[in-house]
Amino acid sequence: MRRVNLSLLLLLSPTARKFQCDGAIRRGLAALLLAGLGCGPQSLPVLPDAGFAAADGSTDAGATDAGGLVQDGGVRDGGGLDAGPRDGGLRCVGPPRLELEPVEPLVFATPSTQALTVRNTGCEPVEAVDLEVTDTEGSAMAPVLERFGIEGCPTNPCRVDARICGAEDPDCADPAATLDITYTNPDPAPVQDIVRLRIVTADARAGATAQLVGLNASCTLPTPKLRLETFEPRIGAPVALNGDDSRPGTGPTGTSTIVDYRWRMVFAPPPVSSFSMQGQATTSFTPAKDGVFFIGLDVTNACGVTSVTPGLLMFPVLP
Repeated sequence: MRRVNLSLLLLLSPTARKFQCDGAIRRGLAALLLAGLGCGPQSLPVLPDAGFAAADGSTDAGATDAGGLVQDGGVRDGGGLDAGPRDGGLRCVGPPRLELEPVEPLVFATPSTQALTVRNTGCEPVEAVDLEVTDTEGSAMAPVLERFGIEGCPTNPCRVDARICGAEDPDCADPAATLDITYTNPDPAPVQDIVRLRIVTADARAGATAQLVGLNASCTLPTPKLRLETFEPRIGAPVALNGDDSRPGTGPTGTSTIVDYRWRMVFAPPPVSSFSMQGQATTSFTPAKDGVFFIGLDVTNACGVTSVTPGLLMFPVLP
């Protein structure tokens, strides 16, 4: 903890000391400063944990250069603690947290190589990661997996000894590592391969999953879009939905067309209603209960490629 010069404060008049004491308590100054001002122990505030520990393992609130104000720490997602001050011999305390860049599915044409960045936004470092590619059912033995490869991984699964320090660690220069992923499909037929890359660390609280999509070079992904066509949906009345704003992507001869629409009831108050039809751009359902409804839509184009990120629509149904 930094030393605080109390020599000037001790020369203050009793009135001035009381003013300083009251202000110190309001600002949450350290107990040492309060004692130097002549404040009684009954007035000491409860100081928040700044989220750091001293190098010897003891807790240190961490005073700032501006006069010893204690940083407000607070718990972050995943159990990590606020970074607080970054100097004075303090170290960051908390688990690693992995984030992927890009966050959306990684889409490959064949053949191609793309980079996936693994970033540690937490405190503690990651010493190694286990990488496993599986199909959408969770199998690590499917033939489709042979079309994807990760540089430095001769087997599936494999371990990569790459230390990724935490971004909240003041001594961390680069809290990220890059995985080079390749996709090769010798089959000339239109095809779409979807697999998942699981990234596992020794700390069970830190991990991530990426979705990898391999496409025939002449095809691109369609994009579903849906809209509500019923004004103020109510119980017992049909609710109309429309997906004809969806974008079909491209095929071997240019712009493709959408050949299939898959409607999904992502969330609905029970009992769940069924759709009047599937496979078409328009459909409807009749809600049996009021509440918030989430509707999803997936589309497939004439190239045989299905959207990987569903279209979503949320709306309330009134009594």
